[in-house]
Amino acid sequence: MTNIESSVPKSDAHPDLDLFFNSAKVLFCIAGFDGYFKKVNPIVSETLGFTTEELMSRPVNSFIYPEDQAVTEDWRQRLREGSILNNFENRYLTKTGEVVWLSWTSVPNPDLQLVFAVAKNITSKKLEELARNDSEQQLKETVYTAMHDLRSPVANMISLLDLCIRPGTLAFPDDLEPVSMLKSSIHDLKIKMDAYLERLIHNDQKTPGVPTIEFAEVLTRVRTMLYAIINETGAVIKTDFSGAETISFHPEDLESILLNLISNSVKYRRPDVPPLIELASKINGDKIELTIRDNGLGFDQQALGEKIFEFGQRFHEHTEGKGIGLYLVRRQLQKSGGSIRAESKPGIGTTFYLSFGPA
Repeated sequence: MTNIESSVPKSDAHPDLDLFFNSAKVLFCIAGFDGYFKKVNPIVSETLGFTTEELMSRPVNSFIYPEDQAVTEDWRQRLREGSILNNFENRYLTKTGEVVWLSWTSVPNPDLQLVFAVAKNITSKKLEELARNDSEQQLKETVYTAMHDLRSPVANMISLLDLCIRPGTLAFPDDLEPVSMLKSSIHDLKIKMDAYLERLIHNDQKTPGVPTIEFAEVLTRVRTMLYAIINETGAVIKTDFSGAETISFHPEDLESILLNLISNSVKYRRPDVPPLIELASKINGDKIELTIRDNGLGFDQQALGEKIFEFGQRFHEHTEGKGIGLYLVRRQLQKSGGSIRAESKPGIGTTFYLSFGPA
């Protein structure tokens, strides 16, 4: 018997430890610095499909998925040098050739030349992540295709409107202003589509860098997009960006966030008063916070809570909507390390608190 084998706890010396070891529903194992299993609990055999004897007769690395063997060996060397391993994920191959994902926490004992390890089977979680990533990739490809294919029709519309506003073309001169505004709106749409296409391309190429933009500048563009409904409803937008005038954020995302929240404030207004929307920014520690407050219909916060940010949720049926605006706002903030929360009372209005990533 080698020194390593003699150091492994035996059931007759530690019966309680052995009972705990063998009855645990997670993977327990003891491995030697020589790269072999010295003791495994039944869940290890059950998970990988090998008998205890088979597991202990071959190097641990031979059970590991080939692409993960090198990085696993690197971490095994760190364990030999005394480092503790936390939440290390790698793949194993079962006896039938299936892939199993395990998350390891391991503690070395250099004196005994042993590593004591516990692992969780995270295969289900990994498969869900892969499925979600596939869905997001398919969605991105759909958006990319749509943006690309719509560029030509939009360009044609701009050209047709150019023809319409030539001198002597319009039957009624008073039509010139609305037609010019329509052309301007479609031109803005083309600029936005081009910007999203560039963003998608840059994301695929892992192009770094997030620009610094002004809240006021982005809001001006949003007000232009919402000109008709703001003018029709008499909405008033007040701002105070003195606490934080600029932010490092993708301009298309900030534009989308403001567009969703401000348009919601106008759509879900109270019928008896013009919409009042107030925006204010400030620096709070390493975060930039933006508050957007309105005097609209509001909602029952106690009843709805975080549901308002879920996909497809709608709580006012009197106006058009798909229930994805607030969901998108939260996703856009979360992917850059930010967050959003809301406070609301029916008949009083709603306040959204947006926290952006490190300033």
